[in-house]
Amino acid sequence: METVLTAFVFGIANGSLLSLLTFGLVLVYRATGQLNLAHGMIGTIGALVVVEYGITDLPMPVILLVMCGVSALLALATQQIVLRPMRNSPVWSVVVATLAVAILLRTVANIVWGNTPRPFPTVLGREVFLIGPVPVSSQQAVTIVVTAVFLLGFAAFYKFTRLGTALRAMAASRTGADIAGIPTGRLESLVWVIGGVFAGLTAFFGSPITFVTPGMLEPLLLLALAAAAIGGLTSLGGAVAGALMVGVANEFASLYIPSHFRASVPVLVIGLALLLRPQGLTVRRQRGAV
Repeated sequence: METVLTAFVFGIANGSLLSLLTFGLVLVYRATGQLNLAHGMIGTIGALVVVEYGITDLPMPVILLVMCGVSALLALATQQIVLRPMRNSPVWSVVVATLAVAILLRTVANIVWGNTPRPFPTVLGREVFLIGPVPVSSQQAVTIVVTAVFLLGFAAFYKFTRLGTALRAMAASRTGADIAGIPTGRLESLVWVIGGVFAGLTAFFGSPITFVTPGMLEPLLLLALAAAAIGGLTSLGGAVAGALMVGVANEFASLYIPSHFRASVPVLVIGLALLLRPQGLTVRRQRGAV
């Protein structure tokens, strides 16, 4: 029983981290129809810049701002240079383009910074405390709490502000938003910037666990795609729920599935989700309620 509880708590912590990456991925796709496979590398570059240029010696809020700022600027550059000219291109052309960006960024990172793992400071040290029989690190606790704060804060912004209403209108119908006079081009750039911020947040909270390398977020991106597929790719709430489900499932899989089979689990989840529930869990429930 203790093993099951530990796996569940660790799964929630990992799912919270995963939800940041998944949320940014789904937010961009929901608003623009563009699936960004460079999402993980955008966050990784922010982490590499921070550890390579001595920024980790600064206070944690400054580190967070720099990391998210670098990731946001890189996301904006990707949108402006690569994807804006492809606005009317088929979705798979965009997927291939973002994959090419990811490969380019990974190659540049390997050349400039190499593959040596670099340590990253934790927010509250590496203390461990007990919740009942379950050991929980301060890093895991902070990740869960701060992730919840960021996601709830963005949900409030998205639902109750004029800018959030404009973003929702663009996601519902870009043509309708254009007719209503909403500046969809600027909003599209803003969405990419916000997506970059969420990638930077993921790198910030994930770096103390994985250490900083050019490939640090690649496994997490695959899990994020699985979580997004569960949520139907367009549901922000479904993205968070899917991330928590994948986080818990992945933790239990580590107990019962041999390590050489474990890497195929996210691919299996994506395939099954698209085959059995392509509309996503959230959309299905809405239809059932009508």
